[in-house]
Amino acid sequence: MSELLRIQTSISNTYLKSLLWKGFGIAFIGALSLVLGSVFISEPLMKKWGGILYFSAFLFITLGLLPYRKITRLQNKPNEIRVTENDHFEFWSKNELQLEFPLDQIQFSEFIENKKFYGIRIQLKQESPNLFRNLRKFHVLVDKKNKTDLTFLYFTKRSYKELYEIQSL
Repeated sequence: MSELLRIQTSISNTYLKSLLWKGFGIAFIGALSLVLGSVFISEPLMKKWGGILYFSAFLFITLGLLPYRKITRLQNKPNEIRVTENDHFEFWSKNELQLEFPLDQIQFSEFIENKKFYGIRIQLKQESPNLFRNLRKFHVLVDKKNKTDLTFLYFTKRSYKELYEIQSL
């Protein structure tokens, strides 16, 4: 089956840098507590609380760097939105089809951008019960109240314009 359009996720450098600095700050707290705890806590107290100190320090380091790792993975293997010749919207992640519906099911679409994320928001005309699997792990937000509202994260404004042109045909 041939495609009319194929767009991929793109992580902006600004977002990547802010995520890296935020993660570095959280990881730094963990590393600092590890170093300061090792130097300034007495041996008897370390025997009692050392395991908790080391566990919490490594937890902070992991929690700080994990979001950056996920985004760089997405950058290396981007998600895709495809529009096929038979007018179907397809969402692909890791070379697997995750979501598909006819283009005429789209009520409206828009590009959204705020401090936390950016992407393409699509409002469907009606809910399809088998349409929604666990999409959150694929960087797709589904409105819990209105399950016809989908947000595909990290697609650029230019990608939205290309999709809108195809959708308008």
